[in-house]
Amino acid sequence: MRALDDARLKSALNPGGELPVALLPLAGLTGTVLGSLLWGWMGDKIGRKPSILFAGVLFIGTAICGVMPDFEWNLAMCLAMGLGAGGMLPITFSLLAETIPPRHKGWVMVLICASCSRTTTTAATRGCSAARSPASRWPW
Repeated sequence: MRALDDARLKSALNPGGELPVALLPLAGLTGTVLGSLLWGWMGDKIGRKPSILFAGVLFIGTAICGVMPDFEWNLAMCLAMGLGAGGMLPITFSLLAETIPPRHKGWVMVLICASCSRTTTTAATRGCSAARSPASRWPW
């Protein structure tokens, strides 16, 4: 078994690596798109509540992706994690649209989407600034 070491991954900090580190988010986003299509169809076939439960279990089950011994296994777990997350997205919005009263539906859905965008941007900004601080002890 090959251990995942930083020397194998190709990035801006390590241009001599053999595997591009960008494959990880590509696998996750591909899984998200496929999961949205698959679980949307499953939501129509078996119901939304069982579908969101199955998607949630799949997403939680892939939390072990950080301890995978090889890069290829980590890619597979990122793809599976994307499948779970992609399944939860459309089903959640469908369930919200069904439960929110019609007169509040528009502004509540816009508020939810806006807060998702804002929290994603805030998390990325804070994560980058924390990783660059000397207290974080990152190798770069």
